[in-house]
Amino acid sequence: MAGGSGTRFWPLSRAKYPKQLIRLGGELSLIQQTVQRLADIIPAERVLVVTAANQADAIRQQLPQIPRQNILVEPIGRNTAPCIALAALYLKKSDPQAVMVVMPADHLIQDTDEFKQALLMAASLAETDDCLVTLGVKPQSPHTGYGYILLADEIAHSAGLKAYKVKTFTEKPELTEAEKYLADGALWNSGIFVWRSEVILSAFEQYLPDIYKSLLGIEPALGTPQQESSLAGVYPRLPSISIDYGIMEKYPHTVVVRGDLGWNDVGSWPSLREVFPADEAGNVTLGRHLGLDSKDIIIHSPNKPVATIGLENIIIVETEDVLLVCNAERAQEIKQLVNMLRDKGWGKYL
Repeated sequence: MAGGSGTRFWPLSRAKYPKQLIRLGGELSLIQQTVQRLADIIPAERVLVVTAANQADAIRQQLPQIPRQNILVEPIGRNTAPCIALAALYLKKSDPQAVMVVMPADHLIQDTDEFKQALLMAASLAETDDCLVTLGVKPQSPHTGYGYILLADEIAHSAGLKAYKVKTFTEKPELTEAEKYLADGALWNSGIFVWRSEVILSAFEQYLPDIYKSLLGIEPALGTPQQESSLAGVYPRLPSISIDYGIMEKYPHTVVVRGDLGWNDVGSWPSLREVFPADEAGNVTLGRHLGLDSKDIIIHSPNKPVATIGLENIIIVETEDVLLVCNAERAQEIKQLVNMLRDKGWGKYL
């Protein structure tokens, strides 16, 4: 899943060049890392990318190994449920029994070996049972931006990994509820799912029938020259809903594979503190930094050295055309700043 508007990592990410296409401290972009991470178990010809029209060309440039027909272009973003239904229908035409691995294109996973073992375990469960499988990770805090999974009975174990029936799946609870889930040993939902295409389509038919019926009507056009026009006629009428709210909270037979994957959704600039090492003053620097009495700063400036004096808890991001200086505690307001750019007519910086 490679859509999104890129607002949380502005100004490095832009509408046409969102988070999954940027490079954070490495030679590969996040989407390139995602595809590379899968290469041992899912070859490029079996990778589908669902993306937005204004990002498709950049995706093709970064992933030349992916067959052109495997890049599915949504005419308009409608959250994750329609995106997944579209990919499932596309797969159904070639293999109704196909096991799908569904994942965001812009997450970081540090333990790739355990990640691959978790995927193989999940695929084995999905192949033989009509279940929806998710990968769960240990929470780091009572974060309200994630789904929480309460565990029921253990149903499988292999190579140090364990799978459980899901007791409850709750997406983005309030803080007090998230704290309770944490105390009860719940896992975070990683946003990575595994299931057979026929099983998820049956779930769409039951729980999201509007999406199912609309996309089923254009199924014959998928993979043909009529695909683009057919999607353009249907997509604007689809409800915008996530797979988490639309199906995972409701489906009665869900399973979670628990793994210590070194997973991070890299959701905002402050999350870089969880991914990259800090110096003795707590500064995380992607680039060169000369600091005097400066601590807990996050800097992304690969082209210019940054010098600071007496700063604390600040984010500094330098690009060719924009400089962002932000209090780290207010990083969530970057989205508002992007909206202000749009209102001022500064579209070239979006």
